Amino acid sequence: MCKGWWFVREADIGTRRKRVDALYCSPCCRTRAWREGVRVQEPSLRDAFPQRYKTLLVQSIAAPFGKMLSMELLPIPCPAELIPDVTEPAALNAACSAAREQGAVFVGIEREGYRWIVKADELTAPEHGVDTAIYGAVRIAVIHLIHSREIRPDSTAGPIYFALYGVDNEYRARELAAALHAALYGDLGPLSDAVPDTSA
Repeated sequence: MCKGWWFVREADIGTRRKRVDALYCSPCCRTRAWREGVRVQEPSLRDAFPQRYKTLLVQSIAAPFGKMLSMELLPIPCPAELIPDVTEPAALNAACSAAREQGAVFVGIEREGYRWIVKADELTAPEHGVDTAIYGAVRIAVIHLIHSREIRPDSTAGPIYFALYGVDNEYRARELAAALHAALYGDLGPLSDAVPDTSA
């Protein structure tokens, strides 16, 4: 169970006192409905409809746009052109749900102002294992990207959750996301191509 979350205040909800405004470790955390830097609403819908929560949530978000948001299962590893853009909450929920149903490592890119974030999360693939040598190679690549100022120093190199902040453009973000996803499935070739002069 995830232990990377904590609460910052409590509130009276109904007849019980519950904790709200939580911060979480991962966008695909299976133990809490993660929302980065945003107040987490009381998950009464999730509790009332545990089997249909995903469908109802996506419908409620997509309804104003007149369409139902869904996501097909992605190839493993995922090529750059198919990496999902998860900037919108509905897209993030759909991508995480699809990855969880597939038992695959979540991967996505997210716009942050004029720059991009690369995200990957192994919590959606509980049966997937990654060799320590792979983690080492990914960590070296991330350090190289930080030193070359391609990503911010607060980027996360795993294990479990990976986030590369401050990528210059969407093309580069997709390239790095595809390389990271391939590396987490044992293929370091794309990572070596995307981040030269790095090795495990």
